[in-house]
Amino acid sequence: MSTLAHWNVVDSGTLMKAAKNRDKIILFSLVLVFILLISACSPLLKPWENDDEPERQSRGASVLSHRGHLYLLGGKTSDGEYSGAVGLYTLSDDGTLSDWASQTPLPSARAFHSVVAYGEYLYLIGGRNESGYLDDVWFAYVHPDGRLGSGWTKSGYSLPEGRAGSAAFVIDGRIYLAGGEGDQGQCDELLSAKIWSDGKPGLWTPSPRKLPSVRSGAAALRIGNKVYLAGGKSFDTYLSDFLISEIAVDGTLGEWASSTILPDERAFAALVSDGGSPAILGGEAAKGVRTAAYTLGAGSAWERKLAFDGSWSGQGAVLRGWACLPQSITSTKSSDEASVSLLALSEKSAGSPTAKPAGGVVKKDSTIALFAAADETIRYTLAMGGAEPSDPDENSAIYNPDSRPAIPADAVLKARSFKTALEASSTARLAFRVDSTSLFYTVEKTIRPVSDYVTCILQETYSGGATAPTSVVWYALSIVDSGWYAISIRDKDDDLVAYTDAVHATLFEGSPLSLLQDSTAVDIYKRQDDFSVYLAPGTYMLRVVSTSGAKGGSFGLRFSKE
Repeated sequence: MSTLAHWNVVDSGTLMKAAKNRDKIILFSLVLVFILLISACSPLLKPWENDDEPERQSRGASVLSHRGHLYLLGGKTSDGEYSGAVGLYTLSDDGTLSDWASQTPLPSARAFHSVVAYGEYLYLIGGRNESGYLDDVWFAYVHPDGRLGSGWTKSGYSLPEGRAGSAAFVIDGRIYLAGGEGDQGQCDELLSAKIWSDGKPGLWTPSPRKLPSVRSGAAALRIGNKVYLAGGKSFDTYLSDFLISEIAVDGTLGEWASSTILPDERAFAALVSDGGSPAILGGEAAKGVRTAAYTLGAGSAWERKLAFDGSWSGQGAVLRGWACLPQSITSTKSSDEASVSLLALSEKSAGSPTAKPAGGVVKKDSTIALFAAADETIRYTLAMGGAEPSDPDENSAIYNPDSRPAIPADAVLKARSFKTALEASSTARLAFRVDSTSLFYTVEKTIRPVSDYVTCILQETYSGGATAPTSVVWYALSIVDSGWYAISIRDKDDDLVAYTDAVHATLFEGSPLSLLQDSTAVDIYKRQDDFSVYLAPGTYMLRVVSTSGAKGGSFGLRFSKE
């Protein structure tokens, strides 16, 4: 039963004072509302900078596993300071986790960065600290025992802009970065960079597979030939969508398709593989952290996983059947240290091997190095001439680093890791194309963007001005401004009167065997069609080859900015 308030009788003077007080209160309230609105709309106040929001455990730390080891990098400490600490853990099969072992610190403190590992390196991408959004990309060598090398090396290619809160994953030696937030706000871009044969990350180019909407804080996971992307935050709205992109045989991503939506909206969650099925743990939402965990079960329905419940927030990793999730980062006098929580998964499996080079164009008889944990055995199968090898099993060839598999012709290699008491890893598939054209070359000329076709000759020009006919010619493309560029070639198949030879073109970035991709994510290799390509400031090598092997022929070339 409700209780009514009593009415009190007051004189007119009291009423006038009350009115004045009321006006002051209204004015103060309006000013307070205005300040709150400005603060909410300010681009300088991002969700992860507000330490008064509901508790977040990781505060932008990155956790990943690689070759049997576990790493935790950066994040914000319990005091709200950005950390540059890097910790190394080892994990036994029974879930015993070693103590934190400090490693070479990050080049600068940061949080909400992206980290991936492949082959012999860890890769650090972007993030945010007190100076703003970061566009730098770094890589560090990983010793066989898991220790990092003595320092981080800065990549020659930065992100197009500073970016934090992006989801990262690797497909066939190419790093992908999905969404995120920068000075221009959140984005729907999918960027990618090829890992060169020497481990360096290459040029970051936009992919045609944009996300359905702008977002940051999404979680990404690759299982087999599928990539999953879960949740995130779009402007002030937390998302519950669950996206799938299938990986084609040639390694390219398909369109993003919507799947069964998450049971609730969340961002900065951990997305891990539980027995080959995606499992989403923790994250944050409008009213605090998410504690309920779910696994995508039979019939594509999300099923509650009570054993995984907890206040987790941030990127997680899987190592030998354990989900590894970051906890708070504590500052000490000597360094920052963090703790990691472990959850037992329904299946314990070895880690999928990686390779160097990671597929793509190679020289004839190149050898392939494979990497996995020291106590795991790598088995592989190899097929030539367009054939598809079977998935490796216990009877397949054992990888020996002293006698690496060689690639004499176009080939596909499949590899898996095996370890007693663990399930075999997922299969890594690598496709190689042997390039028989010599990579010893003389640059014929440097070309800058023009609007018209230029007639070119298959010839080499020497320092004294003399020329000699050849069937292969190399041009250096000089770029000053980032953007999309169009390359068109005309030959005798297009105009028999103007040109005397038929040719194809291949475009390389800094590494002679690292191909660039066009606007449709197709390698620019022996191309006879027109194509568009994203280029950043620098120099790129265009190789034009006669299809018949003839020397001294002519063709037309147009290189223009779109």
